Amino acid sequence: MEEQLNLFEALGFEDELLNVQEIKKPNEKNDDFFYFNQDEIIDDLVKEFRTYNSVEDYVKNIMTIPVAKYQFNRLCQGYNDGYNISLLFNPHRLDTSTKTSISFFEALNTSEVYKRQFARYCVKVANKVDLERNFYKYIGIGSGGIQYVNEFQPYLARDIYKAYCKDNFKILDPCSGWGGEH
Repeated sequence: MEEQLNLFEALGFEDELLNVQEIKKPNEKNDDFFYFNQDEIIDDLVKEFRTYNSVEDYVKNIMTIPVAKYQFNRLCQGYNDGYNISLLFNPHRLDTSTKTSISFFEALNTSEVYKRQFARYCVKVANKVDLERNFYKYIGIGSGGIQYVNEFQPYLARDIYKAYCKDNFKILDPCSGWGGEH
């Protein structure tokens, strides 16, 4: 119990407001109970955003060679996986602006509006605050007016090829794997 209280102190709980027994009731949930209000969590999340020197530095935070190999194996085994693999050889898609907005990477590094809207989405809409390396999972939502250049899901391409291509067919990809609409 003492370790638990030390953790609460580290998070900034005030002893007189905290009754551990009230919070820890088995099988009871109360989505209306907030010790820390959501706006406070959003503010903290915005402060935690890091600035990256290059899009490649950001990608290193998301994808590594071992993870890519693992995801590729899963994709080949028939699982819906492998979406992040292309970041290793195609990181510039995160730094591609559109006609109406700056790139995701520029927004991540420079736009306080983007950071705040993204944090608000995580806390109030997705109801999940994740580690920064997992933010990539949520960037396709277009928070703060920032559009994101998506790629075709690898498992969809695999399934279409399997359904419509016969053995020894060759696939001509005029976009060389670069997906998305511009």
